[in-house]
Amino acid sequence: MVRQEGRQEGRQEVRCAAAREFLLDVLAERFGPCDAAVISEVEALSDLIQLRRLAKRALKVTLPGEFRLELKAAAAATEAQ
Repeated sequence: MVRQEGRQEGRQEVRCAAAREFLLDVLAERFGPCDAAVISEVEALSDLIQLRRLAKRALKVTLPGEFRLELKAAAAATEAQ
């Protein structure tokens, strides 16, 4: 049972890492290279649903500042948990 839980956690972390990488790729493609603060905030996120939501927002926002607001809200939500 413990081994299976460990595997599930490992798979979840791999999915989150892929989602973080995808999100940063989308941001870089749309707005140019991400600064260290954005990278750090994205890397701190570990909720897959939240990361997917942010990736969708990254595809829709028109300005980097709009996305920063979304990212800050996500970071605040993560800290509140």
